[in-house]
Amino acid sequence: MLRTFSGRASKSTGAGHPEDRKRWFDFLFAAYAANAKLDAELLGRWLVEAERWPPDIAHDLVDRCQYSMDLLKSRATTPWPHRRQTSSVGNSNPLDIPVLYLDTCVVLDILRDPARSDVRVHDHESSLALLSTAQSGTVLEVLAAEQASLEFRENVEQVQREARRSLVRRMREIRKLNELSALYGRSRPIDLAHWSNHDKRARKEAERRLQVSATLRETSDAVPNSFLRLNQARSPARRGKQFMKDCVILETCLEHLRSLRQKGRTATALFVSSNTSDCAADDKATIKDEFESLSLEYAPSMGAARGLFKLS
Repeated sequence: MLRTFSGRASKSTGAGHPEDRKRWFDFLFAAYAANAKLDAELLGRWLVEAERWPPDIAHDLVDRCQYSMDLLKSRATTPWPHRRQTSSVGNSNPLDIPVLYLDTCVVLDILRDPARSDVRVHDHESSLALLSTAQSGTVLEVLAAEQASLEFRENVEQVQREARRSLVRRMREIRKLNELSALYGRSRPIDLAHWSNHDKRARKEAERRLQVSATLRETSDAVPNSFLRLNQARSPARRGKQFMKDCVILETCLEHLRSLRQKGRTATALFVSSNTSDCAADDKATIKDEFESLSLEYAPSMGAARGLFKLS
C-alpha cells in the first residue's frame, strides 16, 4: 500500500489531495493492523532515495506517520477509570441544557504552579462552581474527548513535578525572609505548612474534573477529519508543527455538537481552552467560523466560561 501511495501521489503536495490522502490512510491503518514496526529514518530514506520524494515533503510524511501510529496505538489503552462513557449523541444527556467541552490544558491548569503571574483565584473558584453544578446532571453537561484524558495522563506527572519544584523554591525563599525578619527583631513568620502537599491536592481536583465529565469517544470520522485539518494547517494545526492530538480533541467535540444540533439541541455550548494562540488569535478566522456555524462559543478560562453561562 505504501508503494501504491508513493507511485500515485503528487510529490508536491504529499497526502494533500483527497485521493492521495485516502491511499495514505489505507497504508497507515494497514500498518497498524499488521503491527508493523516502522523505522522513521528508514522510511524517510526510502521516500527520498528510492521514490524520489522532495526531502521536505518526505520529512512531513514521516512526522505524520509517527504521530498517526502513536494516536492509533493510544486507542487500545484502558479508558480513564470511573468516568461516564458516551460514544454517541444518543448517550448524552437528553435534556436541552448547556454543554461545556473541556480541553486538556484547562484541566492541567488546575495543577500548574499556583504562583504563575496569569493565575486567577476567580478561575479556580469558577471551576469548582461549574463542577458542582454539573454533578446535578440537570443544569450543565460537562464533556471531554477521550484524547483529552489520554493527554492528561501523558502530561500530569511532569506538570505536577514542575509545580512541586516551584512551590519548594518559593517556600525556601519565604523561609529565608522569615529568618532575616527575625534576625532584625521582627519575628512574625509566615506559616507555610498548608502548601506542603498542595500539588497532590490540586492533582486530585484536576482528576475529579475528568471523572465528573462524560467521555466522548471518537467517531469513525474523527481521525480522518483530524488528518484533513492537519493537512490544511487549520487551527490547532500550524505549518511546520504537528498537533494531531489537539486536532482529534477538537474534531471530536465539533462532531458531537453537530449531532446535538441536528437533534434539535439549542442550548448554549462552550469550548474552554486556555490555549488562546490556537483558538482566539486574530488570524484564526477559520476556527471562529467553524464555531459560529455550530453556535459554539469559546472561553479562555473557567472564569470566562462561568460568565458566559451566566451561572451563579
